Amino acid sequence: MDISYILEFVVLADTKSFSATAYQMHISQAALSRHIQTMEHEAGHPLFIRSTRNVELSDYGRIYLPFARQISECVNNAEAAKKIYEEQSNIKTMIGISRYPDLYLTTELISGFRRNYPNIPIQIIETSLKELREEFEAGRLHIISTSYAKWEKPQHKFIPAGESSLVAVMPKSHPLAELERIPIRQLADVPLLVPEQISFTYQYLLYTFHQENMNPNIVYQGNTSGAWHLLKEGMGIFIQDIAIAKSQIDENLVIRRLMPDISYTFGLEHQDNLTPNERIYVKYIEKELAKF
Repeated sequence: MDISYILEFVVLADTKSFSATAYQMHISQAALSRHIQTMEHEAGHPLFIRSTRNVELSDYGRIYLPFARQISECVNNAEAAKKIYEEQSNIKTMIGISRYPDLYLTTELISGFRRNYPNIPIQIIETSLKELREEFEAGRLHIISTSYAKWEKPQHKFIPAGESSLVAVMPKSHPLAELERIPIRQLADVPLLVPEQISFTYQYLLYTFHQENMNPNIVYQGNTSGAWHLLKEGMGIFIQDIAIAKSQIDENLVIRRLMPDISYTFGLEHQDNLTPNERIYVKYIEKELAKF
């Protein structure tokens, strides 16, 4: 039985008027009459008692009506869900990314998604890891690129993309450059150049120093370009992520690992409650990361 006929039956049962029902359902009275006759033929019983002025439900029509209302309600709910889905599909997928995204596969994955799903609108927000997490916890962002140190535990669903670590960068002439790995304790009194306070690199470094009951001797804290300039002037040792360090190193500088190792896993974190397009993005990322 055609579902649209059932919907028309419910409206006709309420209005008791072919003309009013036809107007409400945007069909002709003749078409409505044919649809009701088709239902009655398939049911084997009359649904209405017709008169010259209006219609009344038959005994069988009154039995059938509650079930028809359930079907009508299900159809309306399905249409409402479809509308919500379509509205959400038109909303931009907001992706929060940390700084230096090209070093952590982020831009590569986003550009790949854009090529594969050109009709899904996306908006990328780049900021500090601290600010990303604040926006994420507040529910204003559902998807972020983030990292977790080995002593941290993700609070939401986390898709790992790779691992990285903090290193010490210094001039080749620095006394500690002779070591392959530098114990944190040997940095106790050494002037340090570190990224801005809200960066994850600084937070991980500070945690490690405190675990050793030490305080870092910070002489510069700020944007990375400023730290590199002071590093080359011999004003201290620069503590930075190894991927960032390798992208900026020159022949006069060396990279040395730290002891204990300050390592962390970077990847994508997402909320449980995602829009349809956000789910598509997350599934794409999972599929792509499985290749690495």
